[in-house]
Amino acid sequence: MSSLTSHSLHFPLDEVNYRLEHIRENLFNIVNTVFDIQARLKIKKNLSDTEEKIYLDQADQFMENFLVELISSKFTNDFFLCEGMGEILGKNDFRWIIDAVDGTMNFLREIPLFCISISLQYRNTVVCGIVIVPSTKEIYYTILGQGAYKNERKISVSAISNLDRALLISSFPNKNSNMREIISEISAFVSTGRSIRRTGSFVLDLCWIAEGKVDGVWEKDVNIFDMGAAGLLIQEADGKYTNFLGESIVSYPSSVVVSNKHIHTQILEVLKKTHQELNLN
Repeated sequence: MSSLTSHSLHFPLDEVNYRLEHIRENLFNIVNTVFDIQARLKIKKNLSDTEEKIYLDQADQFMENFLVELISSKFTNDFFLCEGMGEILGKNDFRWIIDAVDGTMNFLREIPLFCISISLQYRNTVVCGIVIVPSTKEIYYTILGQGAYKNERKISVSAISNLDRALLISSFPNKNSNMREIISEISAFVSTGRSIRRTGSFVLDLCWIAEGKVDGVWEKDVNIFDMGAAGLLIQEADGKYTNFLGESIVSYPSSVVVSNKHIHTQILEVLKKTHQELNLN
């Protein structure tokens, strides 16, 4: 995967703007569609793991189909990469990366913390990112080199420079996680940070960092669908993201630390110390 942070790329800004405006013009159509799908699929009873996965997959599938049709009807030669349906081939240098519903369990349970992530690549570099939050009808968007915006307002990360004053969003365990490692990380940040939050939508977490609501997050096994739009949003809002070693991310999935850049080194140091202590025990 090519770098998401190249400012040297020459790309057709007018074409990128044209595509961004198409999404913005259809904001309410997108929001109404996602709520129609939610009404059909929301969970109201006990489900087995298999049944639950069917619901989750259907939510992504229905919304993916809608978004691909909405975009491809106007931009017939563009490529697509979708989390569910995979790659759809095109005939030009543009490729859309779509995470149709990030925070799918929240979506199915009618918890309003979910979003739609759409990024646009030009010759394998992300040049535009769009995140839609249906519950508030808000849209975050950015174009490479043009700054980060929420609705019509330019946004930037917070100026918090001390970890003990920072609001953090935690990595969180699932059934397949290394519980000992994750609980140790959370404990370390509880004792060093100001407070910890958890939304259930990693893309929304990054939007909140980009606009300065919270200051940092760490997460494992992050993929390009999570980072495509939100990663560029963080970059253009003057934030920072690396892997757990503080290195640039060159491929996914990857561990990711995202911050307002001022506390980035402090987060990395806490993770390093925690992992060293685990290895000693």
